[in-house]
Formats: sequence, C-alpha cells, structure tokens
Amino acid sequence: MKEFLAKNKWMGFIVVLLYAFVVGVYTSQVAIPFIKEYTPIAAQEAEKFLPITIEDNVITEPVNTIITETYGSGMNEFNVILNTKVDEFEASDLTKSGLYISKKYVYAVTPQKTEIRSFESMKFSNMVIDSDVVKSLADYIEKNLGKYVFGAVFAFMLLFSCAAILLYTIFSHWIVAIWFKQPFSQTLFINSIAYVALGLLNMFAGFGLGVIVTFVALIAVNVGVCSSIKNNAPEEA
Repeated sequence: MKEFLAKNKWMGFIVVLLYAFVVGVYTSQVAIPFIKEYTPIAAQEAEKFLPITIEDNVITEPVNTIITETYGSGMNEFNVILNTKVDEFEASDLTKSGLYISKKYVYAVTPQKTEIRSFESMKFSNMVIDSDVVKSLADYIEKNLGKYVFGAVFAFMLLFSCAAILLYTIFSHWIVAIWFKQPFSQTLFINSIAYVALGLLNMFAGFGLGVIVTFVALIAVNVGVCSSIKNNAPEEA
C-alpha cells in the first residue's frame, strides 16, 4: 500500500475532483428543464410592471402608480409591489415576504431580514426597463444559467468534500489506530474513495446517509482494508 500511495499520491484528490464534476453536471442537467419552464413565466409576470423608466436614480415612469402581485399562499406567500407614489417604504409596510420597489429603493424582504438597495448603489442611474430588456435577460438566463449552476455546484462540492474528508480522516485515523497502525496518507486515500462512493450512493440511489452513519462507514472501510492488507501481507521468516 505504501508503494501504491507513493506512486499515486494525487489519485484521491482526482477522484474527489471527478466526483464534484459529476455532481455539477447532474445538478445542472436537473436544473435546466426548470429554468426553461419557469424563465418565460417569470418574464411574462415581469411585464405586468413594465415599462419602468429610471432617471438620475429615481423612477420617473410610471407616475403615481401602485401595482401589486401575490404569488403562493400561507408560509409560501411572496409579494411583488411597485409603488411610485412614495420615495421609500415605511417599516410597517414591509410585513410580508416579497420584493418592494419604491421610486428610489428596492427592498427584498424575508422572515429573517430585510435588504435595501438604492438604484444608485445598483448602478441603475438612467435606464428603461421594457419588454425587450426582459426578453433579452430571459434568453440569456435560459442559455447560460445551467453553466453557472454547474460552476457553482462544482466549486462548492469540491471545497466541501475536501473539507469533509479531511475532518473525517482526522477523527477516523485516531480511532482506527486502536486496531491498526497506518500512515495518515493511507487513511486519507481510503476515506476519499469511500466518501465519493457513499456520495454517489446518496445521489443516485436516494440513501440519506447522515454524518454519523458516514463516519461509522468510513471507519468500517478503513478497518476492513487494513485487515485485508494484514492478512495478505507475506509472513516474515
């Protein structure tokens, strides 16, 4: 095993890299049909608020207008409100989750927090948002969002998997040492392969393996591999 690890010291990382790639491709392929289905719907809903003209960081068209649309109900209710009668909303107006647009500000409200952005901070000083702009944006999202989903998932899974494997290895190496003495690099390699196998099992077979079960499984795999190596090792004369 020592000779194998010396010759293939990067194999564990390459396996994790391929795992992150597979998860990224799988997730983006699952997301693309939803993107294509819901992007035109979102664009159609957006047209209810158009056209919007912004001059010097202030909405000038439509004038003195209130447009309200509510989506979902109960805990899932989401409101989109355009109110060009006011420069800004009062806190008492922001009681429900949604997107609130005044003449000068955009408010994103969730049960956890409220974020406020001015048109100036968003670099929307002078522009017209009409059907053509929304259609161009929708077309761009349909063509490219899948790529961004892949990139984000790939980067997240690579970083998360490397961190998780390292933490699992630190603790499992200490426990496995009760029965077998092996190099840390060997535990790291075994955990990398086993973690990826468990991850693929979770993704494609729908097994919901938690942290504890995964940790126990990695210890079991290490003990099994070490036991096999020991049993197959040539006896000393």
